[in-house]
Amino acid sequence: MNPPPMTMDTPIPHPLTDAEIHRLLDGEAQGVEREALLHRLQGDAPGRERLAQWLAQRDAIRQLHGDVLREPVPVSLLEAVNPVG
Repeated sequence: MNPPPMTMDTPIPHPLTDAEIHRLLDGEAQGVEREALLHRLQGDAPGRERLAQWLAQRDAIRQLHGDVLREPVPVSLLEAVNPVG
């Protein structure tokens, strides 16, 4: 279900917080919450700009360090997280 389009008569919702934009960016906002945030984002030009900038930054970092992300986790770190005994 898509949010209704914004019109001249639609009240401008309050701007999204950085935390809310992060929830969209990280895929944490789901279902009704996601739809509500996207609806508010329609009337939040600065929020849309921040989201676009953060998406571009995330993609650039993934491209730059993609090889590191595909490396196996060192055994010493795995042992630190899951100590034996």
